[in-house]
Amino acid sequence: MLLFVVLGLCLLIILVSKKVNVIVAAPLVIIFVALGNGMSPYELVTGPYVAGAAGFIESFIFIFILGAIFGKVMEQSGGAYSIGNALVAMLGTKRAATAIFLASLLLGVGGIAGFVIIFTLYPLGLSVFDQANLPRRLLIPSIGAGIIMAISAPATPQIQNLMPMDYLGTTSTAGFWPGIFSVTVSSVIIALYLEHVAARARRREEVFDHPEGYVPRAGGGFPPVYLACIPLISIVVLLSVFQLDPLVSLGSGVLLAFIVLFSWLPKPLEVLNEGTKTAMMPLLFASSSVGFGVALQAVPAFLTFIEALADSTLNPLVLAGITTNVAAGLVGSASGGVVLTLTTVAPELSASADPALLHRVITLAAAGLDTLPHNNGYLTMLAFSGLTFAQTYKEYFVTTVVAPVFALALLLFLFSVGVFV
Repeated sequence: MLLFVVLGLCLLIILVSKKVNVIVAAPLVIIFVALGNGMSPYELVTGPYVAGAAGFIESFIFIFILGAIFGKVMEQSGGAYSIGNALVAMLGTKRAATAIFLASLLLGVGGIAGFVIIFTLYPLGLSVFDQANLPRRLLIPSIGAGIIMAISAPATPQIQNLMPMDYLGTTSTAGFWPGIFSVTVSSVIIALYLEHVAARARRREEVFDHPEGYVPRAGGGFPPVYLACIPLISIVVLLSVFQLDPLVSLGSGVLLAFIVLFSWLPKPLEVLNEGTKTAMMPLLFASSSVGFGVALQAVPAFLTFIEALADSTLNPLVLAGITTNVAAGLVGSASGGVVLTLTTVAPELSASADPALLHRVITLAAAGLDTLPHNNGYLTMLAFSGLTFAQTYKEYFVTTVVAPVFALALLLFLFSVGVFV
């Protein structure tokens, strides 16, 4: 029954918000959903759930480890602080949240995976927010919003933008101008909102809260900003220009970071050990969330519901937007929402809609309800930062759900009155 799928999703959100570890919560919810649908809990947990979680670990374990090591190099060498100084100098301390959002967006458009952006920007963000004296909780929506905008942008090498190409016969720039319009509208809303909440935090006299193990940086002794930027730029160039494998690109960036920043690393071996240790818990959190989504896709009632949406008499582009958003929300994954839409209803919808516009609507819709509390990227950021649901989710919801959903709704309205069509 679909009711038990929806109730299971609500239960998962409640458990996560109450600080129940998702590694524990996800299997419990799968058991609940299985019992409500007359399925074997044992088979659903040990089958699709374990396969999904294990597959994610197999695909991303070294991405997580290298990303965490890269972040530690940037943090402990002072490279992140140097870049943070430059960003603050350009935009001013009053624009710290917007600076991190734009940095996240640019890295994502350049092809860097969301998890790598988290590991890379978080230590940099600590330096920026330390100087701006802003509460650390605003780092989560600032980084997350940039990632969400990047995955749906036209021409980006993010996987969500590449998957529809094989199914619809389109290119990565499909629906270019509608995509630019929607991402621009979302980004303006996000930037204005971040500035609003930052100003409110200052009025309330909230200050930067030092995380455990963080040493405030002050004075000199830091690498020049041009040296600190070299490893970061190298990853972007290797990924987006030379189109090397993400693992090769990130590994090269880590090696280059050690070479150019070695003189500023007090304990290089400790960076390796600490980075590896830091990566493990976020990896397990994310893999558990992915396993939950895979298990959900094995429930017949869920797939029946997604397919039933295709029978509606709504405009096919509107249907694609609704279907992808619902699917992404239920599985807690933008890429999961794209896959479900492409494999269930996209073939029928493409017969009555421009494939290029359909491509763009699907990618834009994937960056909406996917960031409900069980989203693996959000859980990774919480695990990596040590922050909580209560501290971060309100602003995260506005920047990663409300803004992109509003922009997509506006775009669909323009489609309905003949603009962009």
